[in-house]
Amino acid sequence: MDQQSLKIFLAVADAESFTRAAESLYLTQPAVSKRIAGLESQLDCRLFDRIGHNIQLTASGKVLKQHAQNLLQNMEFARQQLRNLSGEAVGPLQIATGHHIGLHRLPPVWKAISQHHPKIELQIHFMDSELAYERVIEGNMECAVVTLPEQSAPELHQYPLWQDDMAIYCSSNSPLSNANNLKLEDLAEHTVILPEKHTFTRQAIVEHFKHQNVHFSNIRTGDYLETIKVLVECGLGWSVLPTILENKQLIRLLPEQFSLPRTLGLIHHKKRPLSNAAKLFLGLMQETLIK
Repeated sequence: MDQQSLKIFLAVADAESFTRAAESLYLTQPAVSKRIAGLESQLDCRLFDRIGHNIQLTASGKVLKQHAQNLLQNMEFARQQLRNLSGEAVGPLQIATGHHIGLHRLPPVWKAISQHHPKIELQIHFMDSELAYERVIEGNMECAVVTLPEQSAPELHQYPLWQDDMAIYCSSNSPLSNANNLKLEDLAEHTVILPEKHTFTRQAIVEHFKHQNVHFSNIRTGDYLETIKVLVECGLGWSVLPTILENKQLIRLLPEQFSLPRTLGLIHHKKRPLSNAAKLFLGLMQETLIK
């Protein structure tokens, strides 16, 4: 079992499709099928049940998946430790982050690395904080800059960096902007635009309003906070947004009654020591806080 075959096997298992796995790996579908057939022949067992266009892991496949993940993770951790022995900040630096953080917090850091540390190869992957969180836990990403959840996973180290204050906003032409004696519970009668259900940010917003006994009746969903901001500006509903997005088209509502901070920070796996490049990256982010 070689490392590349195991990576292909895990990609197929996650995608539940030879075609989608091939696309994600930039390989042809026949090449992926050949690798899986070779693994099955080598191990003398079937790894996938093929039912029409659908595939599922067999019992043997499920066992191999667990061991393959651990094996590849440990190999990457070992390579990381060996690279660190040089003491120099060089080589690839894999960073996962969300679009909002990538747009509003990280550009100065990336610029500093590009200008002053050319031996570091930045590999930036944009994704939801929740997916980035899972990728770091699985060992598929060295570190991530994300919205930190209330409870950290025991496998992770996390470094809080920024407090991202959030507030309630509507558009300047919304009826809410001129409402007299507006109360928090009055918002429940109007359309709210929230992030996707699985996100840490949405969970925090919903829980906050539940504690105030406010339950939403009409919810629209947006994928990114910048998208939600535009929808609010267009008068399609109100939302809870980071104050860093505030502009003249947005009206802040109930500033004395509502405040919801969320913490943004870096995470990495406890078993995977930060590379010299990642240590430098963390240090540069911490310097931005001082400035």
